[in-house]
Amino acid sequence: MDCVRASALLLALLPVAVSAQDSRTKQVDALFADYAKPQTPGCAVGVMEEGKPVYSRGYGLASLELGVPIHPARTVLDVGSLAKPFTAMSVLLLEQDGKLSLDDSIRKHVFGLPAVFQPVTLRHLLHHTGGAGDYTPELVFGGIGMEDVAGADDVMRLLARRTSLTAPPGTRYEYSNTGYFLLGRAVESVSGKTLPAFVRERIFLPMGMEHSRYFESRTAVIPGRASSYSPDGKGGYALVSSNWEMYGDSSVMSTADDMLLWAAGLHAGTVGGAELTAALQTRGKLNDGTQIKAARSVVIDTYRGRPIAVSTGAWAGFIANQLRFPDDAFAVITLCNRSDSDVDGIGRKVADIYLADRLLPVTTDTSRATGPAPSVIGTYANLQEGAVGTVSAKDDGIWFSDGRFTSGRLAAVGKDRYQIGDTPSRVGFGWDGSTPRSATLFVDDFVVEMVPVKAPSLTTAELSEYAGEYTSHAIDAEAALVVQDGRLAYTGRRVPPIPFAPIAPDAFVGPGDSIIHFSRNASGEVAGFTFAMQRVGRISFDRLKAAP
Repeated sequence: MDCVRASALLLALLPVAVSAQDSRTKQVDALFADYAKPQTPGCAVGVMEEGKPVYSRGYGLASLELGVPIHPARTVLDVGSLAKPFTAMSVLLLEQDGKLSLDDSIRKHVFGLPAVFQPVTLRHLLHHTGGAGDYTPELVFGGIGMEDVAGADDVMRLLARRTSLTAPPGTRYEYSNTGYFLLGRAVESVSGKTLPAFVRERIFLPMGMEHSRYFESRTAVIPGRASSYSPDGKGGYALVSSNWEMYGDSSVMSTADDMLLWAAGLHAGTVGGAELTAALQTRGKLNDGTQIKAARSVVIDTYRGRPIAVSTGAWAGFIANQLRFPDDAFAVITLCNRSDSDVDGIGRKVADIYLADRLLPVTTDTSRATGPAPSVIGTYANLQEGAVGTVSAKDDGIWFSDGRFTSGRLAAVGKDRYQIGDTPSRVGFGWDGSTPRSATLFVDDFVVEMVPVKAPSLTTAELSEYAGEYTSHAIDAEAALVVQDGRLAYTGRRVPPIPFAPIAPDAFVGPGDSIIHFSRNASGEVAGFTFAMQRVGRISFDRLKAAP
């Protein structure tokens, strides 16, 4: 038994290689060194060069409980929103078949949607410009947690209650899981098959993706399936799980090697020809003609002078990234089973190694080291959008964090505009003389303007003014706000107390920089609140009665 355990430990410590070592792969190994430590969940990485898979390797453990190492060909991981390109390609295949038009209303193909969705087209949803919002927080605040059993019917019940969109269709980019869930339903309606069956027949099998499948049932046995983890705050990891069974926006399980075959198939035009790959990478336009970076499920951008197509996904402890350089026939796949993985950053560093002779050099600009003036330090917020940005001073300069996706040192890229760390995101400051008036965050096509805010100091009695019972028609749920340990807390059916702290008058900030913003009636009494979170959407609650 001791020999078996020793062998298992040795395998866990050593990366699983399926390609010969060379100087480049040794550099890649160094990038993933932290993911290959003992008793650590990790990642599988794959590289495509000249249109062909050339390298893949696993680091860390697929299961901390069993001590099973991650293998790039055999370990199956949830790829999160990397499922969206398969949904988009399915829609485009049906367009090629002449069975639908991208300008069809989503209501033509998905029954049970209210009239508010009539102006929303398949094209809008493909580019995240349909104003469809995000069903995920709606389910959670409605009392359905990730570990609860939930499926498509639960989402459709929510959508049937919609009376408004988050924005008029075609007027703004707003990342939407709901939109791709609906596109998946449209594929099923038009094709007469389930989305998993359609994708397997038309995409997975032609591309040779034999280990890829959808998570259709929580009871399904999935050979090679990895567990997923998040840091437990004590120096270790906690197991994370989800029993949600809806798909279209997510729920694809795959391996690094299979996702390399997907990247190679896109380059070769294996499914639908070169024109279908081009269609997938066609950028969208807003109603005013503004071209956005969002193509059909991927973001089209540039990195060090080269065009890239990027997809990133995260769900229940899993996080994944596909970084493709279409003009260079190059791609990096990174699939991880730990939520703290920097898949986007590490994928770009792998590209730096393999494309060193093609990428523009990283320039050194002395102005970048100084960052903005210290006067920008403070908190900024857009209470309606649920966006918060904190600017702070650290030893190496001025930093910006939005509390969810973006954090880093600010480096000048133009007048009053700064890049945020190593991310492609930027923030710009507006001024009234020498006083900052606003901070505008640019994340891909998502743009939100925030203004300086100052948190009021509230007594327990003042906090109690907001306490009481509330109801939301949108999610068919009731909630309570209570005062606990000197803070306001949200609680609902099967929702544990979620603490919120004051951020501005009548506004409170919670986990992920979510915002609760209260409204008052003509008498000045609290009448309700809106829950909002950056790039997620808004949920309105009306007050039923105050706390006794």
